[in-house]
Amino acid sequence: MLETKFGFDLNPVTGMRASVLDSRPDRIRRAVDAMPTRSGTDRIDTLAAGGKMLHLGMSWPVLETVRRAHAGLPLSVIRIECLKIWRGPEKAILP
Repeated sequence: MLETKFGFDLNPVTGMRASVLDSRPDRIRRAVDAMPTRSGTDRIDTLAAGGKMLHLGMSWPVLETVRRAHAGLPLSVIRIECLKIWRGPEKAILP
């Protein structure tokens, strides 16, 4: 299984991530198209679009983002951090 993340605006010189996320469809396509070149494979297993991927997952999404994404393409997984001292994600996302 191979997975990748996208949507981060990285500085090409420093490699540091900007605080702005960009997950517009054209940005996702560019990331997906570039992944096989970097990884030496023709498939990305954890995203889902254009026949190149099998599943779509999200890390730390807010509830409205989950609803928007799931309406277009069902999510296979949502990654959240579960801590005994902080139950915020569970209250916001899980039924």
